[in-house]
Order: sequence, then C-alpha cells, then structure tokens
Amino acid sequence: MTNETKISVIIPVYNAEKYLEKCLDSVVNQTLENIEIICVNDGSTDSSIDILNKYSKKDPRFIIIDQKNKGGAPSRYEGLKIASGDYVFFLDNDDWITTDALEKIYNNAISNDSDLVIFKSVDYYTTKDSYDYSKGYNHEHYFDKETNFNDFIFTHEQIKPKVLNSKVVAWNKLYKKEFLNNFDDFYFDNLMYADVPFHVQVLLRADRISFCPEYLNFYRKGHPEATMSYTFKTRESFDILKIIDEVESFLNNNNFMKEYKQEFFIFSIYPLNVWLELVHRDFQDSFFEKSKNKLLSLKLSSKDLEELPINISNIYKNIVNSDSFEEMQLNIIKEEYNIKLNNQRRKYEKSINKQKKLLKEIKDSNSWKITKPLRKIRNLFNK
Repeated sequence: MTNETKISVIIPVYNAEKYLEKCLDSVVNQTLENIEIICVNDGSTDSSIDILNKYSKKDPRFIIIDQKNKGGAPSRYEGLKIASGDYVFFLDNDDWITTDALEKIYNNAISNDSDLVIFKSVDYYTTKDSYDYSKGYNHEHYFDKETNFNDFIFTHEQIKPKVLNSKVVAWNKLYKKEFLNNFDDFYFDNLMYADVPFHVQVLLRADRISFCPEYLNFYRKGHPEATMSYTFKTRESFDILKIIDEVESFLNNNNFMKEYKQEFFIFSIYPLNVWLELVHRDFQDSFFEKSKNKLLSLKLSSKDLEELPINISNIYKNIVNSDSFEEMQLNIIKEEYNIKLNNQRRKYEKSINKQKKLLKEIKDSNSWKITKPLRKIRNLFNK
C-alpha cells in the first residue's frame, strides 16, 4: 500500500543562515506537495534554528530535529530514522532544487520501480555568480540516444566508471525507503567525505537504478562556509584516508574488489595526490607519509601499473618512490621538465623529418630530373 507521504526530504543544517532560506523555499514550493521536510539542526550557533522554526510554523510538512553537533552524515541518519515517505531525498543546506525536481524524479521512480534514481546537477560558484553545467552527473552517453528513461533500468555494471571515480555524493539521487531499510550498515559515520562510501554502497547494491536526464539540483561551491573551504586547513583532511579504507573493506567484504580492482586503484591514488597539494603545510609531511603507506599497502604489481592510465601510474610512482613531500615535489618538477624537453625534441625531429621528406619529394620530381644537366654545367663553371 502506498504511503500518503511520497518523499521525505532530509536536510542537515549547520550554521547555514546565509543560504538556508533559498534552500527551504525551493523545497516548500515543489510541484509535488505530498512530502515531508525533515530538517536536522546540527548544533548551529547562528540563527539557523530560528529560520527553521519560522518555516515550520507556516508549513505543517516541516519536522524539526534540534540536536547537539554530530556531523552531516549522522544528521542524515537521524532524519532517516523518522522518515515516513515512500522515497527519501537528501539535500544540503546551502544548495537548492528546481521547483519540479521532486515530481520529476518521483514519477521516474514510480514508472521504473527504481531502488534509486540518479539525476544531473549544476555547479554554482557563489563568488562568480556563475553556473557550470559541464560537470553534471551525465549518463546519457552510456545508453542509446533513443532511450526512454521513464521506462529504463540498469545496474552498476553499465555505469562502472561512475561508481568510484565520479561525483560521489548522496544528494544527486532519490532512494526508495524500502531499499534502504533492507540493509543496516549504510555508512553514516561522522567523517568528512562520508558521502563517498554511502554512494558506493547504494550503487553496488541497487538492483534497479534509473536516470532522470535533467538538471535538478544546484550545488553551491566556492563560498567560505562550504565544508571543503576549511577542511584542508584542519586535520579533518586526513579523513580521506579512512574513507579509502572503508570503501576497500566494503569491496572486499562484499566480493566486489575483483570486479572493481582497477577502479579502486584509481580511486585511491588520484585523490591522495590532490589532497597532498591542498592540505595545510603544517600537515603535508604527515599526510605524505600516511598516503605513501596507504599506497604501498595496495601492493600494486608491475602489471597493475601498466594497466592504469599513465597519469595515475606516474602519481603512484612519484609518491611511493619519494621519501618526503619536498622530494616528491622535486621529482614532479623533474618529470615535468623531462616531458617538456621530450616534447620539444619530438617537435624538432618532426620538423627535420618534414624537411627531409620535402627534399626527397623535390629530388624525385620531374623538374629536378630535367634540370640535372643544367646543374652539372653550373657546377663546372663554379669550379
């Protein structure tokens, strides 16, 4: 029997007074009205709770949980525990959705009987007031152009590159509550980047995934209050190492590692290189050491390295073959210099070969052959 509440929207809220009303307005004004809006105030110290109370007085669909600070993922879990909707939708407190977003993904879920629906998102850069549609979670290129996505399901095998090495977030999907209830180990721990293992778990476990090919979520980036803006300045940046461990354990314990071995290597190597460049200099040496130990623990063989994309293989070698962060940077500079030198050499060789080819064409031409006697006479006079 279908629940009267079609979707439970769960919004963890922490010190979001600057952007919260835009987020809430986008939910309140949805064309799909049979929803509940569960807002979890996670120990905010600004006026966020006042804003939430103001909205809840006007709209009975609001449910407010006010708790001591636990973190974003645990707050989602608190909301999930009381959610009564047939489907669950997570929204970050500084993002917003189109007014018809919930209706479109709900209709897609119903027509496909989906465990989860994935949709596209837009990156919004606050300081530039600009929108980037290029990084949206796009699945169209995996399927035929004629695909009717309101009557089409797939599994993780058909979107394999997206499982570990794409936009690994919780907020670009609609989840069937019954599907989430079938498991008691979805990842909601209080770590930075907790979206990552949860994303991997749901994609690998879902039997019926569908896709709504529309841009429905606006993901706010580049503002001082954003989590990523301060994470690299603190030891929370080390959480990425724990996240890699969590994903590795899940893949091993659920017999997915063999299928996703190469993808997992890329998933482990690439972000550590990015983090090494971004973490605060006070933590760089320590983070380098832990990153090197993590990569060594993967025990990549020569064959594994050959099968990886060349840039990923080079990142791995730069880290494991260096004894410090500073040495790694010097090795990168040397490598970049050698690449530049080799490119110049190839360019020079190409130019020389082009000239040789042109010279050969001239010598093989009829005009060259016809003028041969004249050249001989000229050479005699030059003597």
